[in-house]
Amino acid sequence: TGFLKKGARGVRIEISKKENEVLLSDFSLWHSVLNYWQITDSEKEDEDFDRMLKLNNIKFVDKGKYTPELKQKVEESWDKIFDMNYSTEYAARPFDKKYIQATFWKLSIDEVRKVEVFTAR
Repeated sequence: TGFLKKGARGVRIEISKKENEVLLSDFSLWHSVLNYWQITDSEKEDEDFDRMLKLNNIKFVDKGKYTPELKQKVEESWDKIFDMNYSTEYAARPFDKKYIQATFWKLSIDEVRKVEVFTAR
């Protein structure tokens, strides 16, 4: 559920890739990258970042005005999306509860193991 309307036909494809050809990332944390948000480990760290913004007379939404230091802090935090063991009560689920996305450059027909047509519930 959640990807197709009820009754819509869909296709699931099972594939097999070498581990070194796949990049895993935390789908929920990926939204921080998309929105240029810092991934913080705690409310305190979040508040500290807000204080840094205020000290520099920058509003949270004015990403283009971030100082190089602020940009670096935000961008370095994004490495956490690739750490499948990264888990904090504040920011990220434990591994067994994560929504994990996998990306790769190329899919060959010989890597397709199963194709299944289904109807969405």
